[in-house]
Amino acid sequence: MSQTSHRSQFFNSILCGEYSYNFCAIKGAFVILILFLLLIFAVFADMTTDRVPNFLIVSGILGGILYQFFIIGNCRPLEILWSAAIPVLVLFPLFAFRAMGAGDLKLLAMTGVFLSPGDSFKTLIFALVAGALIGLGKMLFFGNFIDRFRYFGRFAKKFAEAFGRKQLREMIVKDGENPGYMSFTGDKDKKKAEIHFTVPILIAAVLVTGGFV
Repeated sequence: MSQTSHRSQFFNSILCGEYSYNFCAIKGAFVILILFLLLIFAVFADMTTDRVPNFLIVSGILGGILYQFFIIGNCRPLEILWSAAIPVLVLFPLFAFRAMGAGDLKLLAMTGVFLSPGDSFKTLIFALVAGALIGLGKMLFFGNFIDRFRYFGRFAKKFAEAFGRKQLREMIVKDGENPGYMSFTGDKDKKKAEIHFTVPILIAAVLVTGGFV
């Protein structure tokens, strides 16, 4: 057997055998670590500026696509798109009524690019659960449990009264002018009421990618 054949057989064993599995596992773990770092940076930015930088979202999406194509070997663009679209489609009503920021939706979509559609949906669900628990904890800590439900009741009543009429559009975000649901909290209560949803997203991503759920 020629030297060229030996070399070819060696590389084939790397690409198709145990070496490939271990190497890809290491690369996969490294990329997931990058995802965690992106999410941690998003949490920091959200906590300090109330924004998730667009360059972080775009970088994460590009990194996720490269991860899917070249490490996972997923050559189905529609599946990747669906993974990213799931949280946007499900949570868009919350964004429309300004109960959730656009940055949170984009961050969930970015996270979904790294995951399968099933894991993207699980991340969404557990992010909502974590967000609800954090919100409940804040209400108990600040003692504004009843007030928060009153705020929600006022918003729900206004929504019901406007439903099916053109007034409904006034409640939906338009060029960032209408604060929607958050208008019922008042500026002095904003910090007590708001939840930095980047934190639940990070928690959910760790639970799902870590195999804890």
